[in-house]
Amino acid sequence: MRQKPYAPGPQGQAAPHGPAPDAQRPGGDVDQAPTAPVRRPGVQTPPQGHAPVTPAAPPRHPAYSRGPYGPMPYRPVPGMPPPMPRPPSGGRTFLSVLWSLVPLGTMGLLTPVSFLYAALKLRTQTAWAALALYMVGTVTMVASGPSGALGEALFVASVLLNTLGGTAHSFAVRRRVFPRPDPVAYGNDQAIQFAQHRRELRQEARERAEQDPGLALELRIGRPDLPRRYDDGGLVDMNHAPAAVIATLPGMTPELVEQILQARQTVGTFSSALELCVTADLPADLTSTLTEYTVYLP
Repeated sequence: MRQKPYAPGPQGQAAPHGPAPDAQRPGGDVDQAPTAPVRRPGVQTPPQGHAPVTPAAPPRHPAYSRGPYGPMPYRPVPGMPPPMPRPPSGGRTFLSVLWSLVPLGTMGLLTPVSFLYAALKLRTQTAWAALALYMVGTVTMVASGPSGALGEALFVASVLLNTLGGTAHSFAVRRRVFPRPDPVAYGNDQAIQFAQHRRELRQEARERAEQDPGLALELRIGRPDLPRRYDDGGLVDMNHAPAAVIATLPGMTPELVEQILQARQTVGTFSSALELCVTADLPADLTSTLTEYTVYLP
């Protein structure tokens, strides 16, 4: 398909292709002369007329990143620690309110029972004195009958003491009897339970590896660098794991990793953490750590 000329020439001839002179450009725009690319030392400048070529990055699996010894599991670096879990408090609030209403609901008869629980929880002299006072009120309430003005006065006073006084007293001390869990302590308890659970998983995976090494290899126990579904609690197979995984063990340095790789290349496989420490000339204090976090599959 032929392109139309930009503008007719002086004698009706077509002007050559390309930008027209300044006088013949619509609007009188002035063409700027092309500027030479700025050359910087150490940077290769592509030739004119060619776009810079950017080398394509090698494909990377989204679950892995490049470490000093090759591919290693991807571990995102959090900007801030995760929010601390809030301890459940709804059930304790309901129990505290229910406990505080015991004197009112029983007309003061079970007020000593309620404050016996408070005295056992608080273990203070004030709590034991309150228990003794409400016990006297209950005995007076039961012993005094409607026989005379004095008996009626003692009965009414003991009922008011154990009912209204016990209820107000219960609401006043219920936060101390049923304290809210400390969020920090609750978070620490969760972390301890999680660590203990991981330890149980490691022990279970280690026993499974000893009983059935073939199944352990199929489950990829000790190989966090490979895709898998089995959770071994963080074990590392020192006979097959790459250097990037070995370097994640507590107390490992690049020099110790090189010693382990050289010993594994020379010996082949290890059977225990003690044999590995002796063969690779590792520090003696690493034996207990390796015993906890490593496994040795054939």
